Amino acid sequence: MPAAQDLSPNDYKVFQGLQKKWKCKLCEQEFYVESLPGAISYNSVLKLRQRWGMKIKPVSPALLYSKVYVCVFCLQFFEHQLETEEKILKESSSTSPKKASSSNIGSSSSFSSTLYKK
Repeated sequence: MPAAQDLSPNDYKVFQGLQKKWKCKLCEQEFYVESLPGAISYNSVLKLRQRWGMKIKPVSPALLYSKVYVCVFCLQFFEHQLETEEKILKESSSTSPKKASSSNIGSSSSFSSTLYKK
């Protein structure tokens, strides 16, 4: 245990149970809760890790859409992804609206099929 003079006010709060430290789900570093402003799905984290060439373990489908938190630094990677997705949606809606057909429903990328393999 560090000496009392070495502890910051936030460390006192953590020690007393008044403040918590959580891990950023992308970089896995510990931060105070207020330093984790980004709330995204765990699926987004896994997709980004896979794009970076990291191996991912199969997870339960229920966990894919659970809310996880990321730090300010890691949030920038998801903001770019969000901007790209919004741009694609605008382009597709401006050309012609398509009706959802049974062939489009259930079709997914190779990513989702790799997550469910055991």
